[in-house]
Amino acid sequence: MIAVVRDISERKAGEAQIAFLASHDALTQLPNRVLLYERLNDALGSGKGGSRVAVLGIDLDNFKTVNDTLGHSAGDALLTVVAQRLARCVRKSDTIARIGGDEFVVLLCGLERRADVAAIAEGIVEAISRPYDIDGRQAHIGASVGIAVAPDDGTVAETLLKNADIALYSAKAEGVRFTGISRATWTRFYRRDARRKSSFARASKTTPLPYTISQS
Repeated sequence: MIAVVRDISERKAGEAQIAFLASHDALTQLPNRVLLYERLNDALGSGKGGSRVAVLGIDLDNFKTVNDTLGHSAGDALLTVVAQRLARCVRKSDTIARIGGDEFVVLLCGLERRADVAAIAEGIVEAISRPYDIDGRQAHIGASVGIAVAPDDGTVAETLLKNADIALYSAKAEGVRFTGISRATWTRFYRRDARRKSSFARASKTTPLPYTISQS
């Protein structure tokens, strides 16, 4: 009888683990792309008053160098620490997902102002850019963040994620701190970084660009 109960318990535990891994990243235990889409669709569908839903696409700068130099186990350890740091930058109601090797997405819900999104993005860049101690060796990486905010930058999950991705790669290409899809957001943040004013000024005269943060 005891053996039967143990077998049932082990089977249920195995089924629960399989179900967890279907919606979560095995290394960091964060939600994966499947669960991210589910939560983003739910957030967009709830439409609470004038509150905003924001998607932050995050890519780690210099991670490949660390991974190649210190080894894959060190790279995995670094990714785990990155996940922990991201968790400290957002609220428990927000979602952090790992969607690729060194790519993460943060879903923010219920924000009243775009400035709130920017403040969180800045905190993320600063947190990720702090040194890492991996098995007694110090590693340094940076982060680029692309931001898309509903409804201005999209009203469906696929569009928001695509625009956040566009913003992310604009950050890397331009070497700027961050950019936004909407002209108002872009203009606001080029004023905050006087060192890049001329570059941002040129951008603000053309098609509205994605809203990005980059620091390495």
